[in-house]
Parts: sequence; C-alpha cells; structure tokens
Amino acid sequence: MDVLLTATAAWLVAQLMKLFYYRLENGWFNFAVMTTSGGMPSSHAALVTAATIRVALSEGIFSSLFGVSAVFAMVVMYDAAGVRHSVGEQARTLNKIQEELKALIALDTDMIKEVLGHTGFQVLIGFLIGLTTGLLSIWVPLP
Repeated sequence: MDVLLTATAAWLVAQLMKLFYYRLENGWFNFAVMTTSGGMPSSHAALVTAATIRVALSEGIFSSLFGVSAVFAMVVMYDAAGVRHSVGEQARTLNKIQEELKALIALDTDMIKEVLGHTGFQVLIGFLIGLTTGLLSIWVPLP
C-alpha cells in the first residue's frame, strides 16, 4: 500500500503543478489541465518514479520488484518523451493542414488533440517530483 500511496501523492503534486504552471503562463486557472495528458510537468514520470523509489526503499535495489519497477519507469518516461511527443507533433502538423484545406474547400473535421506527450524537460521535472516524493515518503507514516 505504501508504494501506491507514494505514487498517488507524486501524481497529485504533478497535477497540481500543472494547474499552477498553466496559471503562470496564461493568467487564469484551467482545471481541465488536471485531467488531460501532456503538459508541464509529466505526471506519468512523477508517478512511476515515486513508485520505483518507494519499492527501492521497501524492497532494496537488488530485488526483482525494483528491477521490474525501474524498467517499467524507463519505458513510461521514454514513451512520454519520445513516441507520444512525436504523435503530438504530427497532430499539430495535421491540424495546420486541416486549417489550410478549410480555406480551400468545405471541410468539416474536428481538430486533433496536440498535447499528448512531453518534452524531455517536462519528463525530467516529473522525474524530480517523483524522486523527491519517493524519498520524502520515508518520513511519512503510512497506514
């Protein structure tokens, strides 16, 4: 249970940071950013990093569970910054093409969601949130 609570805490911290980061960038709070993927920071990276750190603290770094958790965390972070970020870039390009086509022909299509993945920096900040949350979880008494 301590792994799940620690990971959830890191995810919540990252989601709240998204809310305040959006406020700094745009001048108003948009609570929708707390339920969408992508953006600053990566809550996926925070979640898997915190879980991995907590497993390391509970089971040790030589345990099989830590090994599986570490591999899982690396795959999630690579996917967030690599594959999903590329898909977001492709969506941005497709939306530009749609806008240009709308000027030429009667095209009635919905815009594609562009913020799907993360930049490497967003993943790094999520990683640091997870690392901090995971390490701080040592001093928080859990049920």
